[in-house]
Amino acid sequence: MSSTPHGGRLLNLIASPDEAAALAAKAAELPSVTLSQRDLSDVEMLGIGAFSCALIMAPVLNLLNSAYGIGAPTAEHPTPLLAPQATLMASVAQGMFGGALPWNLVAIGVAIGIAIIRCARRWKCECNLRARRD
Repeated sequence: MSSTPHGGRLLNLIASPDEAAALAAKAAELPSVTLSQRDLSDVEMLGIGAFSCALIMAPVLNLLNSAYGIGAPTAEHPTPLLAPQATLMASVAQGMFGGALPWNLVAIGVAIGIAIIRCARRWKCECNLRARRD
């Protein structure tokens, strides 16, 4: 039993020795990126994090959506799980256009943001100093 290849025709994607030599010469001219061990570790961790997030979160969200619904009520799910980001954006928009924005909460958010930025800058400076000593 044979199956038809995708696109209707089978392609030979193995390079001949002459084509391989030409491709290798062309690849040598391409720009390269040199990564330190730390950079390589960071890239690896980002890749693992993105892959594991996609692997875990997608089935969980699909399960929650099929069991309870997420967001707006429907006939199938009259009491769905709330989507906090949408609720937050709706309250901000209503506050901006209605003139009833809770400024005390905005001020608290700004203060938290400034504190996080200052801590991040300080941590980065300490990391740079430690890296120079090693």
